[in-house]
Amino acid sequence: MKTVRFFEQSGERQYARAQRIWQVLTGYVMFKQNMSEKGAGLITYADLAELLGYDRRAGVTLGGPLGYIHRFCEQNDLPHLNAVVVSQETGIASWDEMFPDRARHLQEQKRVKKFDWFTVRTPSAGTFKKYPAA
Repeated sequence: MKTVRFFEQSGERQYARAQRIWQVLTGYVMFKQNMSEKGAGLITYADLAELLGYDRRAGVTLGGPLGYIHRFCEQNDLPHLNAVVVSQETGIASWDEMFPDRARHLQEQKRVKKFDWFTVRTPSAGTFKKYPAA
């Protein structure tokens, strides 16, 4: 009897993709946060897409799942984990509604990097479904 379940690569719901992204980002932040180089702990949309097994161009489709993560963090008084995902060109998040100004975005990045994400259980896809992006 097989009990292993795999994530879908195509046709995946946004909230299910948010769960996968959460897992990637928490590990990424926790293992990159102690590096002293500028930009350590930040990841581009394209790099995130690649880590998820997609073509780098799929980075433009990650705003929706990152919105679920943003809303979940906001409603649960957590640093906005999605703040570490940035545009390669600008170095900030591409979705203006998440971080209306650069100062707020940089503040959230610092909060994310200081937080111990391994103390928070990964939210289920069903939990993310309750926090849809606006």
